[in-house]
Amino acid sequence: MKKFIAFLALSLFLLCLPISNASAAQTDLLRGLQPEAVGSTVFLNSVGNATDGDDSTYAEAKSNLVDQPYEYKFVLPTPSTIRKIRIKVDNLNSMYPGVILHNTDRSVIADVRLTSTDQTITIDAAEKVKYVLIDGRKNTNLKLFSLEVYSDTLSATGDDGKVYLSWDPFPNATGYNVKRATTQNGPYVVIKSNVIETNFTDTTVTNGTTYYYVINPIVAGAERPKSNVASATPTGTTNPQPTPAPSNLTATAGDTKASLNWTGSTGATYTIKRSLTANGPYTSIASNVTDQSYTDTNVINGTTYYYVVTATVSGAESINSNEASATPNKATNPNPQPTGDRAILTVTMTNGLEKEYDLSASEISSFISWYDAKDSGRGPSLFTVNKGNNNKGPFSARKDFLIFDKILTFEVSEYTDK
Repeated sequence: MKKFIAFLALSLFLLCLPISNASAAQTDLLRGLQPEAVGSTVFLNSVGNATDGDDSTYAEAKSNLVDQPYEYKFVLPTPSTIRKIRIKVDNLNSMYPGVILHNTDRSVIADVRLTSTDQTITIDAAEKVKYVLIDGRKNTNLKLFSLEVYSDTLSATGDDGKVYLSWDPFPNATGYNVKRATTQNGPYVVIKSNVIETNFTDTTVTNGTTYYYVINPIVAGAERPKSNVASATPTGTTNPQPTPAPSNLTATAGDTKASLNWTGSTGATYTIKRSLTANGPYTSIASNVTDQSYTDTNVINGTTYYYVVTATVSGAESINSNEASATPNKATNPNPQPTGDRAILTVTMTNGLEKEYDLSASEISSFISWYDAKDSGRGPSLFTVNKGNNNKGPFSARKDFLIFDKILTFEVSEYTDK
């Protein structure tokens, strides 16, 4: 009876544990595959020992011809993207120092170099890999204990109100941008930039919603290709409402400034983040901003800046807003007023005819003001030019009437009348 009660208590405890939803574990694409010998290569024992998942067994190969190297290959069922390789051998002297990846055309995609006899290597995404080759040196034997290749490096696990992410370190990465979407094909939005560790917990989720994640390593300040897609559905008894991210962020450039505006939430404070590259990594330049606008004056004209904004309510920070960019520049006057005493106004009409007038600075200013006003839909449809000293003949005055709709373009050439 006591044993039954103990069993019943354990069963009830297990039933009360929270249920999580996680993306599939990383899969060894070579598991169970048999290698194929190339040329004079022969296997001295079971060829399946290298892909059986047991490091205590091995497949041994050599060439049956003197002074000939051995070679064998694993053929993937379908061309795949490879991101990680794990290999264990008895020595490196019996093989060329690497695992060679070929595509369907047998062209080399990657030559992954080894530095130890038991090594796991994360590589830049090698796409459309069909053949995985092991090349040896002549007159040698090699014991291959294990060879594993993986397409996935990112995994996601759902919990109550959160999703746990973990991934393999990428060579020479200084950080990682974590991106999320609610559909597998995106669009993906950066929810955390420049993560230093190889794990991250997303707490801005809603139970029952499936989220899709990718990470982009940052190497030498630039994003590398994204990881595989990992998904998870947080579940539990609580349903925390995440702080909504600001929306409709815009950035307007000015002279040594960039003006930001966005749509926010009631009671939120905002953090302004900036980067010199699209998609980050971002650095906070202002926090606890209460308005839904901000002017960044710590900028240099001619440099493009990329901005995102986050909202914080009751200590919970939202994911990033959409990204907006601006390139500050010194303000210019699109219609400068003449600065000389006089100017030659050359007007080209729509029929190709050119008219030229020698006018004073004030007359030029009047013409430009009339043209700008009429271009905005205001003012008379024609402008009167008094030819003045150009008057010839017995006339008391000579005038030209320029019709706005007939003007194709005009040019002002200023000079000083000395």
